Amino acid sequence: MAEKDKRREIRLMLALLSLVLILLAVYLILGMRDRGELVVVEVRGKVYATLPLDEDATLRIEGDGGYNLLVIKDGRAFISDADCPGHDCVRHGAISPDTPMNLRMISCLPHSVVIYLKEGGK
Repeated sequence: MAEKDKRREIRLMLALLSLVLILLAVYLILGMRDRGELVVVEVRGKVYATLPLDEDATLRIEGDGGYNLLVIKDGRAFISDADCPGHDCVRHGAISPDTPMNLRMISCLPHSVVIYLKEGGK
């Protein structure tokens, strides 16, 4: 009877060790993925710039006949200045991962500029 209990303990230990190794592998695989958000700037439908949302930056975007000043700060992206007539892009406010999905895009129609968030990846 003692022999059976010993075998059962060994099997249980191997099963627990296997489970721990599997969980460790999953943790390492998921931890290696880059989950950061990217700010994508398109002018006339072509990618003009791609910037990480987690690094503060300022970018002057030259669009159709004018400019937009993109600011990335504290995990948020917004247009701080533009020389378009309506300034709708400036009034739009900031976009971030917390922004509702249907509002995660800033556009400036006079300059053919579109700015949106995209999930990063390696």
